[in-house]
Amino acid sequence: MKINETIYLDYLDSLLKGDRDKCAQIVINLLNNKVKLQELYEKIFQRSMNRIGTLWEQNKITVADEHIASYITKTLIDVVCSKLEKHEKSSRKIIITCVEKEFHGIGAKIIADYFDFLGWHVFMPGANTPVNDIIYLINEHKPDLIGISNSFYLNLLRLLKYIDKIYEKYPEQKIIVGGQALSRGKEDLLEKYSNVTYISSIDDLNKYLKKKGLSR
Repeated sequence: MKINETIYLDYLDSLLKGDRDKCAQIVINLLNNKVKLQELYEKIFQRSMNRIGTLWEQNKITVADEHIASYITKTLIDVVCSKLEKHEKSSRKIIITCVEKEFHGIGAKIIADYFDFLGWHVFMPGANTPVNDIIYLINEHKPDLIGISNSFYLNLLRLLKYIDKIYEKYPEQKIIVGGQALSRGKEDLLEKYSNVTYISSIDDLNKYLKKKGLSR
């Protein structure tokens, strides 16, 4: 089964109305029809929350509306994860975080759950995590990869400072960066970092892991 525009718009409308039951019904129906995890994440969760973020920035919905949509999305991601048969655990490790003053953690959660599905050991301290705490975790766990989420464009300078601080201590550390703030032609800000890659989708992520020899 493919997720078409009608299904997406039905889900988005239900999400904007705060109708958790209808959103859950749509997601469970997709799971029952064997929709691929990547497609569900990208065409339902990621796309709808990107739209919610845009509407919030345009003052077309309230903070409360955005929080309700985030809550529904988080609960449904948990539902999806509970029904998946995960890959066997590997030795791979990733730390996934959000820059300081970044409180939108849905994108980070989606990626964290996807890596968990792939069998990675995932360490996710959550949104608004100080960079010094991340440096401590890197020293503690020696991860193969760091994932940083940045959804709010006003945090772009904080993102660059965040990466700089990690690079000062661990210049060879591989880092992936995602989030709506960089989806507007701003990904070239990362070009000066040799080991930092912007990831816009699950498909991008899969290609990156294969290229870097981090996939199975």
